[in-house]
Amino acid sequence: MMKPLSTFLLFLLVVTIVPACSSDERPAVKDTVNSSAVDTANYLARGTVISIPPGNRNIVIKHGDIPGFMDAMTMPFTLKDSMLISGIAAKDSIRFKIKTTGSKIFISEVEKIE
Repeated sequence: MMKPLSTFLLFLLVVTIVPACSSDERPAVKDTVNSSAVDTANYLARGTVISIPPGNRNIVIKHGDIPGFMDAMTMPFTLKDSMLISGIAAKDSIRFKIKTTGSKIFISEVEKIE
C-alpha cells in the first residue's frame, strides 16, 4: 500500500509530466473554454475506484485512456466536493468528469455504473 507522501509524489509527477505530452488527435469529449486568464477543459472518463483515502478529498481510480489528456493508469484525483463520492466505495465502476482550470485538475462529477 502506498504511503500518503508516495501517493502525493506520484500525483505531482503525473500532473507535471502529462501536460508536456501532446497529441495530434482532438478528443471528442473535451469541452474547452478559453479566456484571457485561464484555460478550462472537461474530460469524460470511466474507471474503477481503487481506494478512498481518509478525509474524502481524494479518490484513487484505475481509469482507461482519456483521449487528449492522459493514457490509462491508476492515480489519485482531487475531488471538487467530497459529497461527489457519497455512496461510492472501492471496487465500484464509475463514470467521472475531470475539470482542468489552469494548472488545477480535479473531479467535478462522479456517477456509479452498474
